[in-house]
Amino acid sequence: DRAIIQGAEVTVLGEETLRGVIASTPPHLKGDDDKLPTIDKALVDVGLGYSKAELEKIACVGTPIIFDKTYTALKNGRLAGPSLDNKACGAIALYAVASLEPSELAGDVYITLSCREETASRGGAYLCANRLRPDYAMVIDVNLANAPDVSERESVPMGEGISISYSSSTSRALTRECARLCKDSE
Repeated sequence: DRAIIQGAEVTVLGEETLRGVIASTPPHLKGDDDKLPTIDKALVDVGLGYSKAELEKIACVGTPIIFDKTYTALKNGRLAGPSLDNKACGAIALYAVASLEPSELAGDVYITLSCREETASRGGAYLCANRLRPDYAMVIDVNLANAPDVSERESVPMGEGISISYSSSTSRALTRECARLCKDSE
């Protein structure tokens, strides 16, 4: 997201690992206050100590970079940090399936960990679903915890279980079965 990458700490995965910060010419210095720089105009500043020739040997244009993630421990064994929603959902899905004996499953189970599912009409989940043609598909995501600025209808009490989406685009049979299983399991 171009709006949030400015100033992000990154690791450059070149011939040597370099720490850097994503930088670009600030819009107010270009006289174009309303536009964010495009990704191809973003720069990674790795600090002083290298000449241009030295840097080009270590990491040329196109060298992969990864965002440095900073996680923070909170009270009661909780954790805060960026991108935990997808990671938590992936961990929950893997844990749930690994906790069962194969004989307990009613059929084949596939877990798809995809990206761009919310930004592209033909993202990874769409492609997998079309290839696998499952009888049922379940999408899991995090929800907002109750907070002063979040309506009760759009949030759930933290640590008190899951929420189930009821909508016109979800399978009523699968939704009812999930709700029944949750109720039976308390």
